[in-house]
Amino acid sequence: ARRRGTRYIMVEPLHRLGYRVLIMEYPGYGARSGRPGEQAFAEELRALVREVDRTGGSPVYLFGESLGAAVVASALADPELPVAGAVLVTPWNNLPDLAQQYFWFLPARQLVRDRYDSAANLAGFKGPVVVAVAENDETIPPTEALKLYDALAYPKKLMRFSGAGHNNWPRSEEHTSELQSRLHLV
Repeated sequence: ARRRGTRYIMVEPLHRLGYRVLIMEYPGYGARSGRPGEQAFAEELRALVREVDRTGGSPVYLFGESLGAAVVASALADPELPVAGAVLVTPWNNLPDLAQQYFWFLPARQLVRDRYDSAANLAGFKGPVVVAVAENDETIPPTEALKLYDALAYPKKLMRFSGAGHNNWPRSEEHTSELQSRLHLV
């Protein structure tokens, strides 16, 4: 895995638990060519999952934080994608509603190009989903993660990071083990 800022901190605890970890950089970000957007990100993640599945990397579990959680949900809108479970950290329910909360004085719902409707995208996913909420999230209101959690079918689990904000939720081996147990990976 290549270092990608603070996201790299999750790699070592997952490696110690025996996981192979891949970090995807989005098309149009950094040195990657392509145009950013929900469809491009979801297609890229689906291609990566299928490649991992072909090379014997099953079972595949997806982990996404913030925008990454929405990308995971978008990829999982494909019911044929070979994914066993997902962890969504500091997610939102859908982007138009979130945008409207921030820009209440504009018709923000209509101005958002990508929908990132995580609840709708996950409606057909049958695997376990862990929704992790940073209770003091200053970027994505915790109510958004809870709306998403309420919209999901079982199997689902909720994790709350008390006192944590959007970018300082716990990233330790202990928390990684808890995520693992909530997905029933043991």
